[in-house]
Amino acid sequence: MADMKPLTIWTVYHDDAQIAEYGLKETETRKLYANHHTDAGHEVNVLNPAWSELTAMFWIWWNTTDTRCIGINHYRRQFEPKRLPNNGEVCIYQMYDWGKETVAEQFARHHGKNALDVMIDCVGNHDDKGEWYADNILYGHQLVGNCCFVMTTKDYDRMVEWLFPLLKKIRRRLIGDPESQEDELKRWRDYAVKHFGEEHADYHMRCISFIGERLISAWIMKNLTIIETAR
Repeated sequence: MADMKPLTIWTVYHDDAQIAEYGLKETETRKLYANHHTDAGHEVNVLNPAWSELTAMFWIWWNTTDTRCIGINHYRRQFEPKRLPNNGEVCIYQMYDWGKETVAEQFARHHGKNALDVMIDCVGNHDDKGEWYADNILYGHQLVGNCCFVMTTKDYDRMVEWLFPLLKKIRRRLIGDPESQEDELKRWRDYAVKHFGEEHADYHMRCISFIGERLISAWIMKNLTIIETAR
């Protein structure tokens, strides 16, 4: 396609003040995504308090058709790849290595064993690679961090088409089937209060986004070759 751009990186931010604070700018290859704006066409952002960057990833999936490679960056974690990936390749921002602690142990310590058990059960039974993904989380010690990466649009589509139906299954197990976006936010906050207390609820109601980060990491490590780590 003649007008296909080689790369579009979306920098996701959550507060207008972060534009000046972190020097966020749009360029030929970089666009800003205001994950907290809920104007027409961005209604999915209502779920930002629970889904965090995943709401941006969902919107980008539905609305980006003119670029060969897609990047997701966090307002505090930005990078430009030295070489654009081909299909089956990915550039990432950071790989965490927790030494003797597994990804599952680290997750349970911060986000609770209940959510871990549901995630493992759902991913393990999701498709023919599910056992590998579950083992990666249960026994692996490395995590592709912060949902920050650059991959081809073809691979991005493959990943999110796998990811979001799986997250829907996990959501159903953890909070049931919400009647609306507002109801879903209430359910996530109630879940957080129940398991972590009122003072920690704003953080822990993002349970589904923490789960999504682990699943994205496992999918990347199984399906793509990492050709560059920014740091």
